[in-house]
Amino acid sequence: MNTNQNEKALDAYTIKLDDYVMDMSWSFDNKFLCIALASGKLSVVSINNQKIMYTVLAHEIGILSVTHSPTSSVFLTAGQDGTVKLWETISGKLLKNLIGGWQWVEHIKWSPDGKYFIFGSGKHLKLYTDAGEYVWEFINPESTISALSWNKESQSFAVGSYGNLKIFNVEKGTPSDILPWQNSLISLAWSPDGKFICAGTQDARIHFWPLPYFPESDCEMSGYAGKVKELSWNYNSELLASNCGAEIVVWKVNGKAPVGEKPIVLQGHKYRITTLKYSNNSELLVSGDTKGIFLFWYPKKYANMLTGGTIEGSITALSWSPDDQSVVVASSQGDLVIVDTPI
Repeated sequence: MNTNQNEKALDAYTIKLDDYVMDMSWSFDNKFLCIALASGKLSVVSINNQKIMYTVLAHEIGILSVTHSPTSSVFLTAGQDGTVKLWETISGKLLKNLIGGWQWVEHIKWSPDGKYFIFGSGKHLKLYTDAGEYVWEFINPESTISALSWNKESQSFAVGSYGNLKIFNVEKGTPSDILPWQNSLISLAWSPDGKFICAGTQDARIHFWPLPYFPESDCEMSGYAGKVKELSWNYNSELLASNCGAEIVVWKVNGKAPVGEKPIVLQGHKYRITTLKYSNNSELLVSGDTKGIFLFWYPKKYANMLTGGTIEGSITALSWSPDDQSVVVASSQGDLVIVDTPI
């Protein structure tokens, strides 16, 4: 694979899982990796030993999401069976089995401080403490919950569905604010500085709501090649990356909505981008596509990709380690590669 002058040889090791990888999440201490598989199995990998510690059947008819606590040694899984399960990381012990709602649970998110988690199941939204204790439930009257995003301060979170965006405070089970928009919101990202919530839409746009919100202060960016499913802010809220067919469109925000601004367009993939993520505390961005190609970028300085690699199958998940030293890339064929960051 061709790379530019900033290339660094990628140090990596591969694990074969022989199952479609649905989702992945690192432990807060960088020591373990939790991997959700389409069959309903959950595997936990020891990073130090480069081996699978254990595999359990977590959800009999399939896992949809996995997310590790950002502060302690527990993780959550959500499945097509309508349950959310809380697990102990090292032992694999099941700690809690929570009923989601009336259908599958697709969306689960820890608060950044690790004190709460939320999940959406159909029209049901539920908030729990980190120990799996029920706090409150809200039933969305308009439509199915399609996306969730926490504020960095962990006191508020946003819920997307058709027709509006709702903002909740953890202390109250009713919305503190409702931001209208007559469209299907399929992805959400709250900027780290708290100044914007943006949403990818079903009709190939990104919508921006500035906070605090005033009527008609919102705006949108159009011209995308399809549904905007992938959104990722860089660590200081200056740049927002999004998928656009085989291209990555990066908007310069810098405290104001990018109305009239020309975006940075990153071209290196030849096939549709399936996932992309900024690192936690640097300017590095990684992306993956339907042909198993993953690329590293530094959009703030370079329009060309830095380096990359290939695995078998379509890339289904990417995840940065909390310390930003490694990225794990996984595919529909069950290939998983853990790569040291290139710079």
